Amino acid sequence: NSGGQVVINNSNGWYGIYLANMQHVRLTGVGSSHQYGFVIQKAVLFGLFISMKSEYYEVDHIEIQEVTGSNIAIHAKTDASCPNPNGRNSDDYDYNGDGRIDSQDVVTRSNFTQHNLVFHDNYIHGYRRSDGSYSIDVAYYVGHSNYSDPVVTRSCTNSDGSTSTVAVVNPVIEGLHIYNDIINNVGNKV
Repeated sequence: NSGGQVVINNSNGWYGIYLANMQHVRLTGVGSSHQYGFVIQKAVLFGLFISMKSEYYEVDHIEIQEVTGSNIAIHAKTDASCPNPNGRNSDDYDYNGDGRIDSQDVVTRSNFTQHNLVFHDNYIHGYRRSDGSYSIDVAYYVGHSNYSDPVVTRSCTNSDGSTSTVAVVNPVIEGLHIYNDIINNVGNKV
């Protein structure tokens, strides 16, 4: 950001900020005189959502205050795709840029590893609602929680419109750094 603080109040949209299929990017809030140059006041699903083979990135000097749906401030991971992508699944994407969504665009642990994700000097804070819940339950959801038992099932839409359940293996992360953050008034999960 440059020239002032950016305030995002997206009470009708899914994300405060959504970044996909990016490499070698720094999202930083040091371009203003404020300590946190990006402030996500409200988002529905995720404050900051980073996905779809994004790697080699740095996020710093971001403030996140409220997430009303999933209650996850920062969500950063890449899911394994359906084994036969055809453009009918929400995460089918033309990763190689050849104009087609096909087997060249499959994402799995055997062909993709997320590298060097860096988060630092961010401020994640919520508040306790009148019903006792928090406006943010999880500060960071990074990567997958099933490394040692990597096979998970997911529903895939086939070319003919039918659906099937398939086994996939999600990618892993190498080089994750989270440091110097302030996390306050977040639910029982960090």
